[in-house]
Amino acid sequence: MVCAICGGIVLRRRVILANVLAFAWLVVIALNPTDPFTAGCQLSFLCVFVLLFGAARWLKPRDLTPIEQLIDETRGPTEKAARAALRWAWNLFAVGFILTAVNVPLVLAWQNVASPVAVLIGPPLVVLTGVALIAGFVLLVLSPLAVWAAWPFARVTEACLAGCEWIVHLADRVPGGHVYAPGPPMWWLVGFYVLVAGLVLLDGRRSRHLFVALVVFSTFGAALGLSPHTSDEMRVTFLAVGHGGCVQSPSLLATAGHYRECREKCNRSSGA
Repeated sequence: MVCAICGGIVLRRRVILANVLAFAWLVVIALNPTDPFTAGCQLSFLCVFVLLFGAARWLKPRDLTPIEQLIDETRGPTEKAARAALRWAWNLFAVGFILTAVNVPLVLAWQNVASPVAVLIGPPLVVLTGVALIAGFVLLVLSPLAVWAAWPFARVTEACLAGCEWIVHLADRVPGGHVYAPGPPMWWLVGFYVLVAGLVLLDGRRSRHLFVALVVFSTFGAALGLSPHTSDEMRVTFLAVGHGGCVQSPSLLATAGHYRECREKCNRSSGA
């Protein structure tokens, strides 16, 4: 998508985001036809779709009235900077909340885990990874030229990545930060994302109606999933261990050896 947008700027052509997103999807399919059936590809395109056509419109600041413009002109630089920082932080948390709410059903379907704590740790992780990305790029550029010049950027990259790891481990210990749950049925998953697509693409009264329908549909699906189900069907679970993927621990081997020894003693005693 970035290459297509930059190409449009260079060629002085109007960039249509829907066409750019579709072009990126076609490129992914051409390079690896099985990639759209993976969790990473689906989550990536879902997040980009919601950010471009939904969050960008929902979080767009409204135009100031003439009176509000006069009031804003009377504010000092410190107050303006503080208000801009608060607005920036609010947008980060709002984007994190939107993406978490949209991604939860798909993550449940793939990994059977939901992480509400992602709303809280998302903004600091975005800042740290963004700084690490820029510092790492500068590190790659300067390291062949002068090691001493690249050293500060290496330390910055290391510190940012260590901070990300510390935040993730801290969030992992938060009670209720992540919960394991069964994945939603396919019919509910398809219905949920059809409503999400309509909510993102439509505007005005229709979007409000779709939002209400999405809330009702999600509540119905959650209630249906929490209701107990009884079935007499037989279910068999197979564990594919691969080559060397299943290794017996020493304690398990010792327990098995002790069991065999006791069984042999019992057999000898019964024979005697």
